[in-house]
Amino acid sequence: VRDVPVDPYKILSSLPDRVCAAAAARTVNEMRSRVRERTGLTCSAGLAPNFLLAKIASDARKPDGQYLVSPSNDAVNHFLHPLPVRKVGGIGRVRDKILGAFGIKNVKDLYRERALVRLLFKEASASFLLRASVGCSSSDSGESDDGPQKGIGKERTFRAGQSWAETVSRLEDIALGLSEAMQKKELWARTVTVKAKLHTFDVVNRSRSVPRGVFLQSAQDLAAHATSILDEIRRDFGKEQFSLRLLGIRCTNFKDAQDGEETSIVKYLTSLKTKPRSATAAAAAQNSASQPSEKSLPSEKNYVDLTEESVPNPIETAEFVSCPVCQRKFPADENGNDALNIHIDA
Repeated sequence: VRDVPVDPYKILSSLPDRVCAAAAARTVNEMRSRVRERTGLTCSAGLAPNFLLAKIASDARKPDGQYLVSPSNDAVNHFLHPLPVRKVGGIGRVRDKILGAFGIKNVKDLYRERALVRLLFKEASASFLLRASVGCSSSDSGESDDGPQKGIGKERTFRAGQSWAETVSRLEDIALGLSEAMQKKELWARTVTVKAKLHTFDVVNRSRSVPRGVFLQSAQDLAAHATSILDEIRRDFGKEQFSLRLLGIRCTNFKDAQDGEETSIVKYLTSLKTKPRSATAAAAAQNSASQPSEKSLPSEKNYVDLTEESVPNPIETAEFVSCPVCQRKFPADENGNDALNIHIDA
């Protein structure tokens, strides 16, 4: 008798979807139980056909649960389409504002307006958005979303009650991992942001920029600046009661960074709202307003105000630093970027 090699994929593919889903759910539940036993921390999990969907699904049952998205088009659309586009990883505040200005609020809108998305964005960005609208991640096709990288960061969750020395040691480990990631991508940054989740679950973000012409990449430099920023946060919230659940470091304002197409769209839309009208145009508008017409223009309230603080300022007349969250520009200073820190904490 000769041994015949067993193909696990062939066996799994022959089983009903409900059997595979139940087995996967039991496995993930066991993983979550082990994390709780070892660390005392709860965690959520998502099971889905790909990474993009699994990441979104992991938020659906926070802080201590799991969510399964079945591998069928109907199940994926039922889960994904009602969600705001902001829930999709890779769609930040600025891109969300741009899409919202054109009436694209949720993922279903994103799919319905796919032709408009093709016109608004460059090929790589549009391709990413359209893949996301049907629940396909870049890992499915081996592609990645091109364009200038705006930031890079690492964070770590742990049990509250660590001493200051232990907290600094964890911060140095995060800085080391971030430095290695920056070296692989050849990134040098001017702004360092520390993210701290307190034992009360309040989240504090605070940034600092180095002088013009200086850029950071080494683990020692990142750790030094991050430790100094964290010490400021500790003094503000009281050294005796300072206890953390999460620490993170994020770097932005990279060397030779260039604006992407999103900033150009924001400039264009902002110019439509702020562009002064000539006297002739104003008179013509007044005359047309006094006469009834078959089709009136949409009211002002139907438009998203792209001049709000969450949209980057297109005019730069001095040295600026960008918010790591929404990319709004703030004047750089030598006092720890007070304006930027107030904006982040707001």
